[in-house]
Amino acid sequence: MAAAILYDDVIAGAVFIGDLGTAATGTMPLSNLADPQPRVRTRWAGGVASIYIDLGAEKVVACLALISTNLEASADVQWRFGNDAGFSFNEYDTGAVFAVTSAAANGNVILVNPTSASGRYMLIDIASIGSGVLDIGRIVAGPLWRLRYAPAYGMEEGRQMLDRRDRNELTGAEFPVKAVMNPRTTRFNLPLITTAEATAEHRAILDTLGATGDALWVPNDALSQSELNRRCIWGGVAQPGSAAVAARSNFIAHSRGFTMTERG
Repeated sequence: MAAAILYDDVIAGAVFIGDLGTAATGTMPLSNLADPQPRVRTRWAGGVASIYIDLGAEKVVACLALISTNLEASADVQWRFGNDAGFSFNEYDTGAVFAVTSAAANGNVILVNPTSASGRYMLIDIASIGSGVLDIGRIVAGPLWRLRYAPAYGMEEGRQMLDRRDRNELTGAEFPVKAVMNPRTTRFNLPLITTAEATAEHRAILDTLGATGDALWVPNDALSQSELNRRCIWGGVAQPGSAAVAARSNFIAHSRGFTMTERG
């Protein structure tokens, strides 16, 4: 069991070869799956999709995330990954698993491989018949920085409330307006980042993402499927203008605090 961060999205430079007989809607094409805005979605009529992805070269992958979907809880998802373009032999195959997601989880489905695997090709089969149409905002995959030490006690999890309650200053009447979404947010501290992690993964996060890139926070890679969907957050790991630094807190380790808000 470990907390983990996915910051190197190998899908960003991938090629969507095709959707194997389940064509996406013309106005919501496959290219939308790589659009950084999750609500720019790809749509399939009939609630069935088979998405074939060529990473261009062999890459290390440990996690797949479907971000901003309309999948029902009973939807079937199967993720296959390896170097065989025909998928008769796979480095990793989840088999058919229930999505166990909901609107409260932004429709997100997070699949975590217990170990890392190397391969070039991915096939993602999805069946969500009850949805009528199937929408997916982003597909993200890549290796995981599995933290050697757990986050400190005191981790905070909740939502950033974007709802409004405007009040007429004369009459006192309130006019509540519900936001499209109140994104999930979390604050946590990593009190023991080893020197090796600080000079490798942490530096790579800063160099790769800056304040504009997004990462996936996994608070515990051994959580149940429903809890992974509810607690993992896809969003920025640094704020513009802030100092994203790891402090040398003791002789052998560094520390850093993170605040992340879901990008929906």
